[in-house]
Amino acid sequence: MKWRRVLLPFSIAMVLALVVPCYAIPTLFKFFGIEYVKGLGNVRVGLFITPIYRFPIPIFQTPDAYLVLGFGVSGIAMGLYLYSRDIYIEHSVLRRQLLEFIPLLASYVRTGATILHALENALKIIRPPLATYVERFVLLIKLGEDPSEAFRKVFGVVPREVRAIMNAVIIAMVSGGRVENVLEAAERYVEQIVRMDELRRHRLAEYKTVLVLAVMAFAIAGVVVIELIESVAGMAVTFPTAQKVRIDFLASSYFITSLFLIIVSSIVVSRMITGSMVLAPKYISILSMVVTLMYAFRGLVRI
Repeated sequence: MKWRRVLLPFSIAMVLALVVPCYAIPTLFKFFGIEYVKGLGNVRVGLFITPIYRFPIPIFQTPDAYLVLGFGVSGIAMGLYLYSRDIYIEHSVLRRQLLEFIPLLASYVRTGATILHALENALKIIRPPLATYVERFVLLIKLGEDPSEAFRKVFGVVPREVRAIMNAVIIAMVSGGRVENVLEAAERYVEQIVRMDELRRHRLAEYKTVLVLAVMAFAIAGVVVIELIESVAGMAVTFPTAQKVRIDFLASSYFITSLFLIIVSSIVVSRMITGSMVLAPKYISILSMVVTLMYAFRGLVRI
């Protein structure tokens, strides 16, 4: 049901965005006797206006502030991914089912059946989700709906390449010519689409690792630089200018930049591998959670 499809992502998003950083993690630290994170009441965020750019930059002054922002981004992204995952899976299944449906439909037409009868016979073999769309299409045709209008109503929500292939059925219905030739051309087209999709996934999969490693390297470098500057700042006699560096400003800048790079790289990876942005929220959720834990708990090294 539709309300379940919305309720589950919303619940998981709320758990990741609020329950984990505000209650679960502080309770876990308190259980082990570590007074490091204290929950929502300990969130401290300031604003720093740079003398060069003259716009306010948020400064995270406590580990809880990092946790709330980072897990908030992670929770929202995971909720979006869970909401859109079913649509992505359905569209992937539709592409695979077309490999079986078009040859099956062509075989029925070769036996002398009309397109409408071939569609009805194919419904006995194919399974959802394609069967659901075809069944609605056949029903509208039987009710006297124009084939083009029925196609628009039923297949208007499916991916573009699926519509292009199923449009061959409409062409075969209204052309009155050699229907089997039209379906054979559609069969070759769907084979090429599936083959190119698999080739793209295998060829570009390694670039996903490269982008993920680049983002993580930037985040880790930020933590290392912060720790080095803090160490140097403690040597006030040797390096008196090091005390002028605002550690909280530096850490916040690295953290915000890391989140921005995660969002951009996740969108790029998803577009390259799948041709859509449906997997980007999943990458954003996982990577932002890891980076958040790195920056929030970096102070534990000195405890």
